Amino acid sequence: MISKQLEHILTEFAGCAPGEMTQRFQKARDCNLLPKSRGEHAEPLTDEQIAAAILCIVPSRPAFAGLHGMALANLRPVGGSAASFLGSETLGAALAAAIEYPQEILELHVLDGELGVNAYGYGAVHHRGGIAHFVHRNALSLLERGAERDFDPRKEIRDRQIQRMITMQAEVFTSISRKVRDAREHRQLMAKLTRRHAHEAI
Repeated sequence: MISKQLEHILTEFAGCAPGEMTQRFQKARDCNLLPKSRGEHAEPLTDEQIAAAILCIVPSRPAFAGLHGMALANLRPVGGSAASFLGSETLGAALAAAIEYPQEILELHVLDGELGVNAYGYGAVHHRGGIAHFVHRNALSLLERGAERDFDPRKEIRDRQIQRMITMQAEVFTSISRKVRDAREHRQLMAKLTRRHAHEAI
């Protein structure tokens, strides 16, 4: 899958104007979250790049999509990787895993704002094994093993009267995963045909 295909998919799911998603993707490129090559030279996206692009739709202002998307992708799991989704070390890695194993994810919640003091962003991956919470790396006490047992994100969120929370259903990841798989299989088939034709031409 190339970035333009993902841009169309996310535009449809988010229900936003095409120009807005184009701006968000450009900001992601500016922050090196997506390849800069486009058109017929566009590079296939990795699962990590797809995850970063997904997080770039969370910020309320498209101009901040790259910087905030990068910050969200780097959120750390409460309780460490042992309490994370499939052992992921960051929220970005968790979403990349969700693209590879979409059957495991139920829902995603991402906060575009501060959770605590000087700690931007919060993510919650609801999966078949429970809920994995992700917070800013400055929240050192929450990154310790076992911290997930007493963690209550609602208390932290309630301390601020208005917060912007984005929810993504499992269908988003199932759809993207299916299209990624189809694109990779098509690319492998075309590569195989190219090698065959080259061999026959010798």
